[in-house]
Amino acid sequence: MLDRAVEAEVRRVVSGYRTLDPAAEWAGARAVLRAAGIEVEATGKELLERCAAWSDTAREAVAWTLREAVTNILRHSDARRVDISLAPGHVVMSNDGVLAVPAEDHRGGLENLRSRLAGVGGRLDVSCVDGRFTLGARWEADEEESV
Repeated sequence: MLDRAVEAEVRRVVSGYRTLDPAAEWAGARAVLRAAGIEVEATGKELLERCAAWSDTAREAVAWTLREAVTNILRHSDARRVDISLAPGHVVMSNDGVLAVPAEDHRGGLENLRSRLAGVGGRLDVSCVDGRFTLGARWEADEEESV
């Protein structure tokens, strides 16, 4: 039987009340990609030092984007290099090693991310050019993000 603390955490996660931590997602993304033998070039980490002051919108936009992008890279590519860029109001991830995967195989996660971003007035842009897949999430930047 689950103890009460674990049971409460499961309820928060399932109910969507658990706020994701963008700094933890950033570190996790880099660690997972590197463990898979993928070179990671990341810029903008210094912004994460202030993420506790960001709105829930900004924190969750960054965290969910990082999580979904890493999932897609691991499932749908043979990436050797990933570039991550974080700036106020947007995060972009780009990878090489794109495999020929039918769109319906990864539509669910991207559509879910697109819906999450639209729900906070943001948008998701994806492109595949010359064997590089790029995922960019944009939202209205908080004053705290830009400081």
